[in-house]
Amino acid sequence: MSQPILKEIANEVLKTKGKYGIDQTKSQSQLEKEAINRVLDKYDPNSTLRRKYIGLDNTQQSLEFGDLFNTYIKDGKETSRTRELILHSDDMSNYRNE
Repeated sequence: MSQPILKEIANEVLKTKGKYGIDQTKSQSQLEKEAINRVLDKYDPNSTLRRKYIGLDNTQQSLEFGDLFNTYIKDGKETSRTRELILHSDDMSNYRNE
């Protein structure tokens, strides 16, 4: 199953591959990072959730959040746990598969 937020990121990154309308003073890597951040900013404008997951370096945290990118069907639409967390950050119960 595909993940909608990853499709959006991929489409933004693809837009950086052209020759016109692209900032030629920046490296391809910089352009791609900016494209990814634009999508993430759309869903997490204050970086609240992204700050939470920085440094997932211990085993317990890794196990707890290891399924963030699993996809499932909710209300007849495909989604991912990450997308649900971002869209409903005030309600962590959305983290659990229903």
